[in-house]
Amino acid sequence: MPITYAVDPVRRQIRTVVSGKVSVKMILNHFEIIQQEKILSLPEFIDARQATKPYLTPEDMWSAANTVRAAQAKEPFGSRAVVVEDLVMYGLGRIFTQILSGYFPIAMFRDQDTAEKWLAAQPVY
Repeated sequence: MPITYAVDPVRRQIRTVVSGKVSVKMILNHFEIIQQEKILSLPEFIDARQATKPYLTPEDMWSAANTVRAAQAKEPFGSRAVVVEDLVMYGLGRIFTQILSGYFPIAMFRDQDTAEKWLAAQPVY
């Protein structure tokens, strides 16, 4: 499965790994599952360094972000830190995070340590 996750009870975070080819449907399914499990408000560390081409298009990013944004009105989201290595993926991910940044804290990173520090510094609700 391209998107897997576990809850880290020590950090009180969702730890997600994205690998292989990913679709908008997979991203939205992930959000739906964690919403159903009532853990959407936990901070989430998303490691997408194993995601592979073909990457989502800018239109896909807009579509996914707008759907997530609409879901956010129903339940608060915790902060999200997304780590990628690929420069193209970083740019595409910035589209996603810019659309959502006014709704909940979310940021793209190319370095895990920086992402971890940023996520730990965010308030937890």
